[in-house]
Amino acid sequence: MTRFQALNLTFLVAVAALAGCGGSQVAEFQHLPKGEGNIPIGKAQGLDGGESNVLVEYSDGHKSEIVTNDQTVFSSPMPEGKTKVTVYPSGKGYSKTTIEFDAGSEQNYQFNIRPLPVSVSSRDVLFISSIRDGQVFKIGQQYDLNIKILGPNTRNLRPTVYLSGGFGRLSTDDKLTPTRTGSGDIVVQVKDVKKSFHVFVEP
Repeated sequence: MTRFQALNLTFLVAVAALAGCGGSQVAEFQHLPKGEGNIPIGKAQGLDGGESNVLVEYSDGHKSEIVTNDQTVFSSPMPEGKTKVTVYPSGKGYSKTTIEFDAGSEQNYQFNIRPLPVSVSSRDVLFISSIRDGQVFKIGQQYDLNIKILGPNTRNLRPTVYLSGGFGRLSTDDKLTPTRTGSGDIVVQVKDVKKSFHVFVEP
C-alpha cells in the first residue's frame, strides 16, 4: 500500500467513525481534490500528534480535502466570503469541529481549531476573556486574548478560536496581531456554543 493510499484509507475510516455519517458522507469526500497551496490558513490543534482530515468549503462553491499531521492547515488563496472548515480528528473520543468565517485580505493563521472530547458538553459553558465588543486594536501590535472556558469536564481544555473578516493573525496560543485596518469578529467556540466579539483595527 502506498503512502497516498494509506492516508486516503485513514481519511475514510475517520469520517465514518467520527462523523457517524454512513456511506453518503464518505461518498461526498471521495472525489474531492487534495488541498494544495502554501498559505497556512490555521491550525488544527490538540490531537496528540495524530493525523487529522480537514474539509475546506470555499465561498465560490469548491471544496478541498486536506490531511495534516503537523497541525497546520495549508490552502490555496481563499476567495473572499463565507468559508467553512471542518476538522475530523483521527483520535478516538474526539468530536468533529466546524467553523465558518468570512475570508478576507489577511489569510494567514485565521483559526485555532481544537476538537474536544465527546465527553465535554457545551451546556453551562462560560467564556472568560479580556476581549470586549467594540474594542479597538492597533496594526502591528500583539494582544493576548486571554481566552478560557469554564464548565463541566473542561479542566485544562481550550476552546476553538478564529477570526472573521481577514483583519489579523492568530498565534498558536491565541495572541492576535492585527494586520489590516477595518473591522471584524473574534469568535470563541465550544462545540455548538459560540461567543462573538466585533472589534476594530486602526493604524
